[in-house]
Amino acid sequence: MAGADYGLEGQAIVRGFGNGFPTRLDLSVAAEDLARFAELAGQPIAGAAQLGVRGTVTPLAGTFELQVNGNTQDLSVGIAEADAVLAGLTVLSLEAVRNETGTFVRGLELLNDALDVKADAELRTLGSDVTASVRLADVGLVLPQYQGPLALDAHAQQTPQGWVVEARADAPYDSQLSIDGLVTGPDADMRFALSMPDVNPFVESVEGPLSARGRVRQSPDGYLVDVSADGPHDARLTVNGLATGPDADMQFALSVPQVQPFVPSVRGPLDANGRIWQSPQGYRMDVTADGPYAAKVAVEGLATGPDARVTLAASMPDISVFVPEISGPLTIDGEVAKAGERWLVETDVGGPAGTTARVAGTVAADGSDTDLSIVGQAPLGLSAPFLAPRNLQGPANFDLAVKGAPGLEAVSGQITVVGASFTAPNLRLGLTDLNTTVSLSGGSARIDSDANIAAGGRVSVSGAVNLTTLAANLAIQLRNAVLTDPRIYAATMNGDVTIDGPLTGGARIAGTINLAEVNVTVPASGMTSIGAIPEIRHVGARNSVNATRQRAGLDSSSGETRADKPSGPAYPLAISINAPGRIFVRGRGLNAELGGALRITGDTNNIISAGSFELIRGRLDIIGKRFDL
Repeated sequence: MAGADYGLEGQAIVRGFGNGFPTRLDLSVAAEDLARFAELAGQPIAGAAQLGVRGTVTPLAGTFELQVNGNTQDLSVGIAEADAVLAGLTVLSLEAVRNETGTFVRGLELLNDALDVKADAELRTLGSDVTASVRLADVGLVLPQYQGPLALDAHAQQTPQGWVVEARADAPYDSQLSIDGLVTGPDADMRFALSMPDVNPFVESVEGPLSARGRVRQSPDGYLVDVSADGPHDARLTVNGLATGPDADMQFALSVPQVQPFVPSVRGPLDANGRIWQSPQGYRMDVTADGPYAAKVAVEGLATGPDARVTLAASMPDISVFVPEISGPLTIDGEVAKAGERWLVETDVGGPAGTTARVAGTVAADGSDTDLSIVGQAPLGLSAPFLAPRNLQGPANFDLAVKGAPGLEAVSGQITVVGASFTAPNLRLGLTDLNTTVSLSGGSARIDSDANIAAGGRVSVSGAVNLTTLAANLAIQLRNAVLTDPRIYAATMNGDVTIDGPLTGGARIAGTINLAEVNVTVPASGMTSIGAIPEIRHVGARNSVNATRQRAGLDSSSGETRADKPSGPAYPLAISINAPGRIFVRGRGLNAELGGALRITGDTNNIISAGSFELIRGRLDIIGKRFDL
């Protein structure tokens, strides 16, 4: 038989019916395009093949004795891993025999540039025996993330108790795995050993050897497991107990003398142990852990089933190891329980300086939906390390809800501050009786805040901020606000200023400030009479001293005052400053009143001012004489 790209030739000699139609075959099959047989094979197939079959077959008796030899070219079966190792020329040969004592495959060989498979098998009702040898030139053909040869040698023998297997694999990076023992049957008892000189090729962030050994055996109650592993940096894990069945009961212990090689940001030992066991309601757990920085965690309860309920307790004496700016203890006590298709959450959190929070509600099993309330308070003083040298004091109360898919848009509720205070020494500004309400909804925050200025007057801020883009629309009101430098000036003003745009940069600052009265004092002595301050060299200054000098704008190396160069994001300016009068300048015989206006434009990195202040009236007394100005 011949076709455009396939052919079959040879002979078949069939002998008498009385002997079951014994047939002698000598056939040769060739196909240059196997894709035409894909539908017949029921799966994608491509490439070319040549196959020769010689021997005898007795169909009615079900016996045969055949020799098969052939090759394939770029064989593809639609499985990426198989196609990779079957590319190019692959040679196949085997001898197969089936008779009244069993089925035998001898001299099976599959060979190409990437793969070398040899196997012999004796398949009987009882007493089967299989030997196989597999060599893969580069495991990267199957697993691209790894490189290196793979060798597997295995022998399996069937006994009255089950299959006994002895196998050894030499994997890339000098890794080795061996398995031996009875792997099937009611008395199964298998041992394994794994050796890996360096886990880094498999776990990039960790370096060091890994060795594991264990035993898995069948008992009337299920599989018993006894496994131990020694990992990098002296880490050790043991697992033992009944792993399957209705009475499953497993215990484990983990010891890591130093977790930093595994988690670079954390330093210290970790010891964990626990028990997981099966109950009529589901799996239960009782796990405790002592972690770095004296942290402790305990988890206990029913972990699976419709009545699952787990309690959690965690504590850490000082969280400054994770948040250096804040010191103090942290405690978490909570419970998670199954409620239909959701999880019920009730958790109490205690933090530094009297911080408290209670989280309660439900969460979808896959975390896609939430319905939580978060109520508590936190002292604003915790912000001190982030605001220094500024200081914010007072309580902040929050009553929030998270409903819907997790995200800022799901958060709603209020954060309130009553009676707080704020000081900014570098700005000579102090606020008292600071009251603020932040209302969260739909991914935005509505802010309403007002406070008394320590020197006099009041300031208020209102508006909204988009929490995702930080785009703001804020209005600032100044009412009889007093800004002062006791040595030089005191100014009383009223104004309305808006901030419109992204707070991260580009927001436009615009408005009008009306100066009700400004008093400027000319110092009694010449401030520059002593000349420029000479260079000062600080010897042995403490870190706190250096920090104070830097905040004051002093160069840490020379002691000279340094001019702040424009840097950071720029904010466009459009501010009018009006003072038609009542700008008084007094001191050293001078007494004058001025008035005028300024227009501030440009941006915060390049301020442009235009305008003037002119003398309205004034006099100068000097050496007993008065000059009218």
